[in-house]
Amino acid sequence: MYKKRFRTDDIEISYLEAGDGERSVVFVHGMAETADSCWSEQIATLSDSYHCYAVDLRGHGESTVGAADATLEQLGSDLLKFLDGVAGPSVVIGFSLGATIALWAASQQSPLVRHVIAMGGSSVISRTTAGFFRDKAAAIDRHELRAVHDEMRKEVGAMFQANPHKAEEYGARRVASIGEGRGYANAALAMARMREHPLQPQLQNVTCAVDVVGGENDLWCPQKASDIILDGLSTDSAGFTQIPEVGHLMSVDDPDTVTDTLTTLLVKASESK
Repeated sequence: MYKKRFRTDDIEISYLEAGDGERSVVFVHGMAETADSCWSEQIATLSDSYHCYAVDLRGHGESTVGAADATLEQLGSDLLKFLDGVAGPSVVIGFSLGATIALWAASQQSPLVRHVIAMGGSSVISRTTAGFFRDKAAAIDRHELRAVHDEMRKEVGAMFQANPHKAEEYGARRVASIGEGRGYANAALAMARMREHPLQPQLQNVTCAVDVVGGENDLWCPQKASDIILDGLSTDSAGFTQIPEVGHLMSVDDPDTVTDTLTTLLVKASESK
């Protein structure tokens, strides 16, 4: 597994690359994560069969924040530029915010997005959730980074259900992933903006196959969020898979089951071509 960098417009995107399979798979992490913290265990297995890439989102990990404008459109454009400049046409696997970004990219009907696996994502958010994200961004703007870190560690406890003993260690990794916080605040405001500008209407433009994946005990993006995404998709090639027992942070809560699920979905995607 190699760490590399790609320059596009106003930012440098840090990414992991592993494997040399004929089919490219691009992984997109969620808020307060990095390519490594979210996807390392899946890439270790899947790189035996696929050419795997995993990006650090704008302002997360080692990717620079650039002229961030707090929109889903910018984060999605970053992904499309990475596909165009590095990975080429790919299956895109996104988690949480990454799932929402992947679905936005698919809604642009780019041939670079061949298939989306959207894990723990959402296409609309509630007023309460939007307020939660705006409060996070405001705290960072007030330079209250320590308070944000403390809240982040507490929140992680509810995101692990299959293996709750992992929460403390992973909370420290989430804190480290956001650095001085500008990228996290940008992502939080992009998600909050979905209250007034939901992704849902754009889902009807998606023409590629989509697999929606949910965690059985996900308190942050429950079954209802997956159902809403599926209701918005007009593509005939859409399906849902539930991973038992896991909470929101499914790729690290039960990495083996998540890897097995992705392996099955990727094989299915290959057979449907």
